[in-house]
Amino acid sequence: MTAPLHDWLDAFADGALEGDQAEEFRLHLAACAQCQARLSEVLQLRSLEFSLREAKEAPGESWWQALALRRFAMVGGALAALAVTLVLWPRPGPVDFFADLKHRPLEARLSWTGAQTYRPYEVLRSSARRQAVPVPLKTLAALEERGDLHGVGVGQLLRGELEQAADVLGRGPDEPGRLSDLAVVALERGQPEQALALVDEALQKSPQHPQALWNRALALEALSLDLSAADAFFVVAGLGEPGWAAEARERAETLRRRTEAIPPKWLEAWQAGVDLALEGKPMDPALVLAAPSMARNYFYQAVWAAPSAERVLALVPLAKLLDEGSGSTGLSTYVAEVATHDFRRRGPLAERFAQVLTGYLAKLAAQGTPLKLPPGRARFDVTQTARFLEAITAAKEDDLLLGALPLLGQLESHFDAYDAVATRMGGSYFTTNLLLAKARQEEARGSLATAEANLLLALERCGKDADYRRLYVETGLAQLYLEEHRVGEARSHGLAALRLARAQHEPTQESLLLHVLGVQARLVSDFSLARAYFGEEGARKPGDRVAQARLHEELAVLNLFALNPKAARADLEQVEGPLGLIGAMALADLTNLDLRSDDVTRVRAALESLRAEPHTAGQEAILAHIEAKTRLAYDRPGGEKALRAVVRDAERVASADLDGQKARAYSYSALLLSAGEERRFDDVLALFAEEARGPTPPHCVVGLEENDGQLLVAARGDDGVTMGLYQARLSSRETDVSSLVRPDIIERLRPCRRVEVFARNGLHGQANLLPPELAWSFRTDTPHPIVPPAEPRQLIVSEVEAPPSLRLPPLRSWQGTALPGRVELHGAEATPRRVLGALGIATEVQFHTHGLVNLGATDASLLALSPDADGDYALTAQKVRATALKGAPVVVLAACKASRSLNPSLAAPWSLPVAFIEAGARAVFASEADIPDGDAGPFFDAVLGRIRGGQAPSEALRDERAPRLKVDSQSWVRTVVLFEGTQDS
Repeated sequence: MTAPLHDWLDAFADGALEGDQAEEFRLHLAACAQCQARLSEVLQLRSLEFSLREAKEAPGESWWQALALRRFAMVGGALAALAVTLVLWPRPGPVDFFADLKHRPLEARLSWTGAQTYRPYEVLRSSARRQAVPVPLKTLAALEERGDLHGVGVGQLLRGELEQAADVLGRGPDEPGRLSDLAVVALERGQPEQALALVDEALQKSPQHPQALWNRALALEALSLDLSAADAFFVVAGLGEPGWAAEARERAETLRRRTEAIPPKWLEAWQAGVDLALEGKPMDPALVLAAPSMARNYFYQAVWAAPSAERVLALVPLAKLLDEGSGSTGLSTYVAEVATHDFRRRGPLAERFAQVLTGYLAKLAAQGTPLKLPPGRARFDVTQTARFLEAITAAKEDDLLLGALPLLGQLESHFDAYDAVATRMGGSYFTTNLLLAKARQEEARGSLATAEANLLLALERCGKDADYRRLYVETGLAQLYLEEHRVGEARSHGLAALRLARAQHEPTQESLLLHVLGVQARLVSDFSLARAYFGEEGARKPGDRVAQARLHEELAVLNLFALNPKAARADLEQVEGPLGLIGAMALADLTNLDLRSDDVTRVRAALESLRAEPHTAGQEAILAHIEAKTRLAYDRPGGEKALRAVVRDAERVASADLDGQKARAYSYSALLLSAGEERRFDDVLALFAEEARGPTPPHCVVGLEENDGQLLVAARGDDGVTMGLYQARLSSRETDVSSLVRPDIIERLRPCRRVEVFARNGLHGQANLLPPELAWSFRTDTPHPIVPPAEPRQLIVSEVEAPPSLRLPPLRSWQGTALPGRVELHGAEATPRRVLGALGIATEVQFHTHGLVNLGATDASLLALSPDADGDYALTAQKVRATALKGAPVVVLAACKASRSLNPSLAAPWSLPVAFIEAGARAVFASEADIPDGDAGPFFDAVLGRIRGGQAPSEALRDERAPRLKVDSQSWVRTVVLFEGTQDS
């Protein structure tokens, strides 16, 4: 037996083991002579200890004491023998919640000892929800009396009491079985992402845990990662458990068969579309129904390539079938209209269009697409492009432009002509295509805001007959938001696109979206979900070298974030040829952790390859950063000089170019850590202030950075003396941030009237970086100095009527101090549009609303307001950031979790408070915790009262919460943090 089980003996003797642990030790004790002997000794010692204590408390004759000791020793021996007998005696069987059931009501597997017997899964088709198991309350009470909280939680889960089950199971130790059963609760709640994280944690502790492996397969299946789910079920089948193995194998084979059938069917539909367009061969209706988007696309190609009216009229059945699917008659009308054209004029143009299409398809075939083209087909001479387009216009067969311009690469130079024809034809199919093309053009130029506007307009115009275009619009939005690190919106649109890709059997788009969603999960540090998406992408393209290279580069970045550089390097070694951008960035990080002989050469090869491709000024700044950071590893002065140059160049890049902003932030991080490694803490503080575009505070300042497995803290006390800490090769990220700043540094800060804190990435916005008895605030980069106006204007948002679907309880009415010029928005009028309109001139703003996190509607926390006419209820960081707060207000976010920030891996902090500061707010109060409704109003009103009286915001916060913390040291007011921007002195 293993040492840890031996070590449980004392706890068992004291009755301190509960539930599964007690049962596990009993089984161990029954077979372990060593522990049986030790238990006898331990119980005798407990008896002797008791007798000595009794004798000391009741004086008597010494011989009587000696007799008592002997008697207690005898009793102790008897007790020990009895204990072993009880352990070895057959015990009553565990509670079986399913005793009277032939089938199990859950797909999932439970780890609790009383619920592990195999029963086949069955659910009633007539029931919308699973039937709860009638677990008697007296059984739960008996389990609780026995100290078996695990069993209580499982019983509540089976009764359908999911909230209670999560609460009870969440109070137990982090052992694999309990984590796996918590994952079952998450699955029942429809939260497969959370379930996946829980089972992955369980499997880290016990890699062959049967229940966790099974539930992981279910979580993957719920996420529609079917090949990964199949592989997970095959692992369970390999364990050979009676009943479970057979069901796991059946599930795995079904999932794999279903998924692997899609690409061949998709390719068959594609080939049928090509044959339709170039040869006029009718498409099998079954293929049309299987891939309607593909069929619609090639329907248009067939119309444009048809050399005669007869070939056009032959498309009538297909047009009707597609119209039936979309609920319109547009395609049938179009076919009938084209068939009336003069084909003496149109026919030759259609033949030339067929040549254009043949040339385009031939390029795809040359790139590896297994398409078969009709033999002997002529291809278009691209030198005749201008003449061909002129001939189409002269013949007034303008609809041919809709096909010819994109295939010939001429759409961007003929937007107006395409737009005119698309508008005349009506419908959204071609106008959406135009907006997509415009968005791609703007994105290539780095104009992301304009690209977003085009994509959102395209999404608005998408109708039921444009699912194919909607797929690409949703994909475009997901990719754009990912580029901007608006990860909540990226996930929302990515999931919408993935659903469309699956519904339309588009495996190529599906693989792309798996990658997009994997990157999104990585950016929010959901490593389990990221690995799942990347794993599914890799499983779907096992022989694609480009896809596999991209997969390993992403996994390398994941492992770097997880502080596992060895695994990251192993992933990069799997990449053949030059690394891509992600891989080059990962290798640059690795060179600074552990420089290898060929690292520099490989980074340079990657940069040479990347620079040979078209790229923007912002992307060039990213490449220059990679080069400079790599140089740090072997030439620190030269590397720092190169990073300084990157910062200067990035400053000259347009502010809308996110890549330039990333290059600037990444370079500052590298400069900070380089200076920290050499203990140049004065330089560190100067760099923090420089990055925030402000002067370096002469005293009372702290700067913190945690990145690349390194921790940096620099501080300057009231006496102007600089101190610091640099720690490299961290094995895990610090979860208790209150321990980051050393006690000796805190003591040097105590004389300070106010302390400014520069904190990067995931440390920004953390409540406990400094003690609450200090007056401190986060310094946040502002685009311009803040000048508070003289005339006060107060805005109060309260009594919000959030959508009923959110199930949010009503909050109390605002009862605070009213100022002149007050504007109150409450009830149905407190909508995002009304609030944003009133924010511009306010000097003091109070939000008494609910705060929400992780609804897929935003990239950080949001405020739930009353819905606008379009149903939008969310006040997000993105919306606030786009608003000019001319009144430089003090803002109170009296909402739960309002300070919640985006993940620590991004270039800059991103949260509601930061967005308010960037929009022009002077100060923002917020909390990352849940705020009790009754306390919020009075507390924040008192803080604001102090500020109105002339006190600095950080001092007002400190002084107002001090008496509350004396009464309750763990009060929610401890979690309130202050964000401040740069103000004119």
